[in-house]
Amino acid sequence: MISQPGQGILPWLSVQVLGTITIIIQKMRASRARIDALILQNMDLDATQYTFGEAEHDLRELFQAGTLQSGFLELAASAGNDATQAADAKKAIQARHTIPIATAEQRELSRKIFVKANSLEKKWKDNKNNQTGKDALEEMLKALNQLKELGGSAEPGLIPANVPADEDGAVKLIKLFRREIMDADTSTEKREKKMPALAKALGIN
Repeated sequence: MISQPGQGILPWLSVQVLGTITIIIQKMRASRARIDALILQNMDLDATQYTFGEAEHDLRELFQAGTLQSGFLELAASAGNDATQAADAKKAIQARHTIPIATAEQRELSRKIFVKANSLEKKWKDNKNNQTGKDALEEMLKALNQLKELGGSAEPGLIPANVPADEDGAVKLIKLFRREIMDADTSTEKREKKMPALAKALGIN
């Protein structure tokens, strides 16, 4: 009996396609897990080592990670099982926090918040020993207190009563300020409630 054209090859092709798709998905997950782990590691650095600009860049990388394009790039770069290795490395730092996809409006508001926060941090770094630097810290503290009043602060008990007079205290304030900003972008609910509250506290329309 003569087989029909293509008969016998289609099941083989289906297996190959399925296998390729599975590998690409693993690469997509590896890309996201690796960047996620990097962000979590950097959040423990002080404000002078990991700036808002760098944090914004990492978040944008995280948004892009996990796409089909990143999967192909990962596949081209390495054919190993780095998906498992990346996931294990991340678990060693902290349990995974899944960041849902944000809307265009939320991404734009997040961008404005990061720009404002980055400018305040830069103002302090460039003027640590004068009133301009103190004003930057005062604006951060004011935003944190307003956020607390709006019920959106993740760590209200850590907010200092006054602007820190020493550099160590200033760095702690900036780290707390940064954590609140990062926290506002970690879930759909927080993007809908905390992010607008934070924008209001920073005077962002």
